[in-house]
Amino acid sequence: MAPPPIPGCVVIGGGLVASDGTRWYAQTRILTYLNEMLAGLGRVVFFAAQADAEQIGTVFRAPVSPGIRIEPMRIVGGFGKARKAARMLKMARRMSDVIRQVPVVIHIFPAAGGPVGLAAVRRHAKAHIMYLKSDWIEYTLNRPGDHRAIARYWQVSELLEMRTCDAAVFRSGAHLKKMKPHCRGIVEPAQPMLSVVESDAPGVAAGGTQQVLFVGTLQERKGLSDLAAAMGMLRERGVDLRLALVGGVDANHKGPAALPEWLRRAFSDAGVIDRVDVKGYIDEPTELAGVYQASTLLVLPSRPGGEGFPRVIDEAASFGLPVVATAVAGIPLTLTDGHDSLLVPPLDPPALAGALERLLGSAELRDTLSAGGRASFHARVKETAGQQHIRLIRDIWARKHAAPRTRAGRG
Repeated sequence: MAPPPIPGCVVIGGGLVASDGTRWYAQTRILTYLNEMLAGLGRVVFFAAQADAEQIGTVFRAPVSPGIRIEPMRIVGGFGKARKAARMLKMARRMSDVIRQVPVVIHIFPAAGGPVGLAAVRRHAKAHIMYLKSDWIEYTLNRPGDHRAIARYWQVSELLEMRTCDAAVFRSGAHLKKMKPHCRGIVEPAQPMLSVVESDAPGVAAGGTQQVLFVGTLQERKGLSDLAAAMGMLRERGVDLRLALVGGVDANHKGPAALPEWLRRAFSDAGVIDRVDVKGYIDEPTELAGVYQASTLLVLPSRPGGEGFPRVIDEAASFGLPVVATAVAGIPLTLTDGHDSLLVPPLDPPALAGALERLLGSAELRDTLSAGGRASFHARVKETAGQQHIRLIRDIWARKHAAPRTRAGRG
């Protein structure tokens, strides 16, 4: 007996949305994923954090397809405890109603939806995939201030979901290794949600001043003050480079294309502020591809707790762009120093400066890492995140609705 048709899917978290009062807009990366899910499953409901409408046209350029239903989440910030509790209860009912009708759920790390999302998923989901983009617990513990209570809270939420989900996929190899013993379902490395890929692009040839590229949020956890110090050392040695910064000042990519004051001071103190080009957040694929193609290498000087396994490494590798990164989180479990990247210790500007100088000064090494990076990319990226999730959903759905076997009678 064939299983019943899959009734679409509910996606909780993973991206931001904004509305102009008429249409919803989303970031290109998450919208590409949602469109894949829509094409494969026929229906998508997306619970997403709602951003400000003034970001439409910069952060949000792509209108959401008519077949995707948006359920905005705004339950924190600017409210007292009573109003927050009321909003969370209201969202709990809304999530529960939706998941009862569409019981196929992709939950993108426990922070999205929090206890509300988890309670609704546990109550109604018939096929449940947990997609973890990063180790949220480690990140929370490494934020400035005392966040132990909230970290323990997320840890309990994550463990509960691990023990009940049908499949868990991890962007970080370190996170997968740590959590695999707690998961009773399928465990796989997560395929990335990429903003842009160009696997046939030629390697970048250096000429004149070389451009070093950083893509990510402009936050201290990304190690950008360490990069500023490393650039100051390189300038003293006569190494000529420019730094292109692509990203917003926070996870919501708010504000104009400008440096936050702490980062401006770091580059100024290092004597390299004139070598920094602030691009801002780029959501348009052709424009982002142009920045990758114009660069000599990608640098990710992240500090401990700042990463899972960054998708920008996969994007850069697809363009044949060599990578210099710190050996944190899932990065050293995925990349191999000297083969597809140069890896340095975190919080070590001299080591970072040395790796940058070595790579900028050697076309042969750049060619080696470019080829190795592309090979590594094709070895680990076999399908899109949407294709992976559709495959897992179909397998889980078929197994859960398989006709029960009858026992053979005794003769």
